[in-house]
Amino acid sequence: MSKKQLMQFLSDAYEYGLKVVGELDEKSLSKEFNWNGGKLNKYQFLNLIQDHQTHHVGQLIVYLRLNNIEPPKYIV
Repeated sequence: MSKKQLMQFLSDAYEYGLKVVGELDEKSLSKEFNWNGGKLNKYQFLNLIQDHQTHHVGQLIVYLRLNNIEPPKYIV
């Protein structure tokens, strides 16, 4: 996969994710499911994956800075 194809794939994936999350209603978000030996509702899971993504963004920022590359602004 070329860099351009990868960037398009990621862009499409985020666009799809935002669309799906935007379609969730309060009833759906409060629905519980089994996760890692416990129970979470969808709202809690969304918070979990946001935290997980933030962790990886932090790792990437460190990697870029160690390679003398100015990382893009995290919050625009």
